Amino acid sequence: QIVILVLIQIGGLGFMTIATFFFIFMRRKMGLRNREVLSESINVSRVGEVRGLAKKILIGTACFEILGAAVLAIRFVPAYGPLKGLWFAIFHSISAFCNAGFDLMGGSGAYVSMTPFSGDALVTITLIVLILTGGLGFVVWADLAEKRLRPRRWRLQTKVVLSATAVLVLVPAVLFFLMERSVSGAGRSTGEQILCALFNAVTPRTAGMSTVDLATLSDGSKLLTAILMFIGGCPGSTAGGVKTVTVVVAAVILVTRFRGGSYVGMFVATATTAWFPGTRSAYIFSAVLGILLAVCWFLFVRKQDAGDAEAIRPAPIRDSLRVCLKNRYVWIAGITMFFFLIAQVVAAGFLPVALQTVHGMSEKVSGYMTSAFMLGAIAGSAFGPRLLNAVRNRRIYLLASILVAGLCIAFSWKLSSPILLAAVLLIGGAALNQFIPIIYAFPVGVKEIGPTYSATATGLIATIEMIGATQVPARILTPVFGSNYGGLLISAGCICLLAMITINFLPLFGKED
Repeated sequence: QIVILVLIQIGGLGFMTIATFFFIFMRRKMGLRNREVLSESINVSRVGEVRGLAKKILIGTACFEILGAAVLAIRFVPAYGPLKGLWFAIFHSISAFCNAGFDLMGGSGAYVSMTPFSGDALVTITLIVLILTGGLGFVVWADLAEKRLRPRRWRLQTKVVLSATAVLVLVPAVLFFLMERSVSGAGRSTGEQILCALFNAVTPRTAGMSTVDLATLSDGSKLLTAILMFIGGCPGSTAGGVKTVTVVVAAVILVTRFRGGSYVGMFVATATTAWFPGTRSAYIFSAVLGILLAVCWFLFVRKQDAGDAEAIRPAPIRDSLRVCLKNRYVWIAGITMFFFLIAQVVAAGFLPVALQTVHGMSEKVSGYMTSAFMLGAIAGSAFGPRLLNAVRNRRIYLLASILVAGLCIAFSWKLSSPILLAAVLLIGGAALNQFIPIIYAFPVGVKEIGPTYSATATGLIATIEMIGATQVPARILTPVFGSNYGGLLISAGCICLLAMITINFLPLFGKED
């Protein structure tokens, strides 16, 4: 165990950093060649800084590891006795800080790792802090120690490393929490689930310890773990992987090229006149979005066990089509969504041009106005069903929402105040798009369709609505109105209002629904 621990420490700090320690200890000067090798080892561009930085690395490492061992000893000494508990605290502090992942918990059972302490906030958070601190990189340490909490004076690497680390901890932690609540988190308290999610988000990036049995993770969590393992830690740190800065720079280059830029800029205030400089970039974005949706489906959809009582046997496609095509509610829902999507496509497609023509807005400002409409659409899709469940009179609420959406689409372009226009478009987008999840979900509650045929019913509804979205604006409205963008938007608002008639025939207003 001592041999392994020494190798972990040498591997974490780097062979040249350890060699520098002996140079300093023996009071010998370092030659230029040694300084160059050390600068490459710890990712420093200026050779003259390496000796001073090496001292800071050694002192900082000793402080963090001693402090971590002292905190872990609070739990390990009572659990394993004075000598064994203190040794466990030292070993796991160094192992966590150096992102090695070795542990000595095998005496409690095979492959247990840190699972006995999954609900212990002191142990879990201490290990998380040690892993993250060791994975930040020695250059980031020195920059933070020198410039303190003054972000404007930080090096670019420090800004990128801290931002990437925050994203790679918080986002995966939320995903792990959501995916594991009913899997490995079943039977655990909410606090313990949060601790496990945080630890699962931190440890895959080359640390290796675990507070849950990895074999019990869902397929989505295993995929996410593999992605984090590939990314790894930060340059010049104790961690491995392709490094966070590499991933960030690659992402920035990809986005810059996608948006038509010729340079890469990070942490600089930039603005563009349009998201899509050409048709090709729009199609590429759609393809990437489709792939991301497929990945999200894989992450969040739980596979049903063979003996699951809720498992639904898929019906033959002929039976599904026969049942759904005969059901009048499917057709009414399709026609309703037909009207809604025509209104949405016309509003999103012609509103920017109308604002530029009528009010002389720039492309950038008119693009922001359209973005307000789409942000409202996202909010409406997310919170509309909750609001519907909260109101007493659903009929009045839905009809009023359609009226608001239609009026916003028809007449919002006449407003000259950008702030007022953005607010109205935000409300209009939310009022219109709250119907999408509501109408897509209702076939499950229809007696003749139910869960067995609901997927086919939703597919038919989507097919009908896409006919409206792709054909009516291009083949009917545009030839009729031409460059009269005001007429286009007013007609789209009126088409939206037609849904006030069709939605009355859907089973959305009963108490049982």
